Amino acid sequence: MVQLEGGRRNRFALRRAANMTLPDGLIRPGFDEPNIADLSDLADALRELATSAGLLRQRKWSVALPEATTRTLILTLENQGGSKSELEEVLKWKTERSFGAPIDELSI
Repeated sequence: MVQLEGGRRNRFALRRAANMTLPDGLIRPGFDEPNIADLSDLADALRELATSAGLLRQRKWSVALPEATTRTLILTLENQGGSKSELEEVLKWKTERSFGAPIDELSI
């Protein structure tokens, strides 16, 4: 957890920082099941981390996720014809086919 201070020319300075190792299995990568094993354990860990970094009273937050924890999909549509419901069905079908799980089971 870090607090950056903005400078000139898109340069940033590190004001505060802290890190910790999360317990194995607390956060699991995946798109077809919940990623957080125990929400209260994660909240406690983040609270402890914010306290040790001196950022417990911080109100605005940004999160950066490692590339291995995200998945990007670009869908190509062969034509634009059809109704809104037809377009939704095509998008749903392509998404399910690309990720290998029904769209209702995915988190966006």
